Amino acid sequence: MKFNLDDFLDTIECEVIGSLNNSFGKFVINSKNVESGDIFIALRGEKAHGHEFIGEALEKGASGFIVERFFEIPRNIFQVKVRNTNDFLVSLGYYARGKLNPKFIGITGSAGKTTTKEMISSVLCSKYVIASPSGNLNTDISLPLFLVNECKGKEDYIILEMGIQKIGDMDRLIEIVKPDIGVVTNIGESHLEFLMDKTGVLREKFKLVDYLQKNKGSVFLNADDPLIISEIINYEVKSILYGFSDEADFKGEIISMNANSMTLSIFDKSFKFSFSGLHFAYDLLASFAVCNTLGLDLIDIYESLKGFKPIKGRGQFIKLSSDISLIDETYNSNPLSLKNSLTRFVNSEKPLVLIVGDMLELGQQEEELHYESGEFIATLNPSILITYGRLAKKIGEGASERGIKSVFSFKDKKSLLDFLKTLEIHKKSIIFIKGSRGMKMEEIVDFLKERFGNG
Repeated sequence: MKFNLDDFLDTIECEVIGSLNNSFGKFVINSKNVESGDIFIALRGEKAHGHEFIGEALEKGASGFIVERFFEIPRNIFQVKVRNTNDFLVSLGYYARGKLNPKFIGITGSAGKTTTKEMISSVLCSKYVIASPSGNLNTDISLPLFLVNECKGKEDYIILEMGIQKIGDMDRLIEIVKPDIGVVTNIGESHLEFLMDKTGVLREKFKLVDYLQKNKGSVFLNADDPLIISEIINYEVKSILYGFSDEADFKGEIISMNANSMTLSIFDKSFKFSFSGLHFAYDLLASFAVCNTLGLDLIDIYESLKGFKPIKGRGQFIKLSSDISLIDETYNSNPLSLKNSLTRFVNSEKPLVLIVGDMLELGQQEEELHYESGEFIATLNPSILITYGRLAKKIGEGASERGIKSVFSFKDKKSLLDFLKTLEIHKKSIIFIKGSRGMKMEEIVDFLKERFGNG
């Protein structure tokens, strides 16, 4: 989005040296991605400060810098000194949002945010001009950059996900996004290290509902989530409930589900999809509800979604040789997303190999939640359960206590991969892999693809 840099800088406290360039390219925070004409923001990071990369950004052709102290660089390249570069980025997002006039859709929840965003975007783009970030750009760093760099000002809808980790995160995101429409997918045990318990998660995510109520927006909510239902009765916001229970305004029914496909019924119309799992079923219902409310016919919504392919790490179905299948759920994990993604195997008769890693940021409940996940896994009767990590060992213990015999636990990835080199996996088996982002479970996917090859 192009705008006059002088006008923006007049809205914040700053000091400028050098000649401002109003024909700049993009705002960039990673010096490796700088191109000629870009403005480099020297952000404060957890391990390093962007000031350390001024030289690299300069060599790559940056035309300006946002800094917390001035540097000795050529005078023809401007510098803007601010008190805090991270706060500058939030202000930039706030300013960019004020220049844009589409309807903003903000999506939050403990699981399903990215897939729901991708589904809604793939439907709305068939009728409207939209903008939506690729992947899971959902923070007070990534969203301002998306708004200022990628949005053109001609959009009808901008669809964003709003991710939180700690108290106060949602406040900053709302300040940037100012959504007209909200979606709350669910409330689960995510980021408990900072939010303490599910009530803390609910309180932070429902700040989105608070905002929409005050600003006469509307919100789509999961009718099957007991915490959401118990909380929404305290609000007068325009709300649309979606789900599979009788409480739902927009109700669906799961007609059938197996490892790699499912059929849903929505308002007595049946829709078949080539992916599966309760998590995807809820993402679909949310997307149908939002898009139908915005004027699209159910059949048209289905036409946009029937070919939807889960993105890498979020339920991608991979066919290996020897008639072995692999489901890649490696992007992230928490107890809710793990359980929902495993529901596809409830009626499966194929041999099931589960490889699960630690679920991180669960605070004081971490061991208990892992153990309970193992108890649920036992109901699926997997042929082999492999756990990776200190906490995931508790998953193995929970499954073993419920009668699962073939449980193997590993503390380090090398030992796990050595084990997988010789593990006999029967034909027609399904391998399912999931763990938190920090466990880098995708390395196991790559190893198995190399061992067995793509079918």
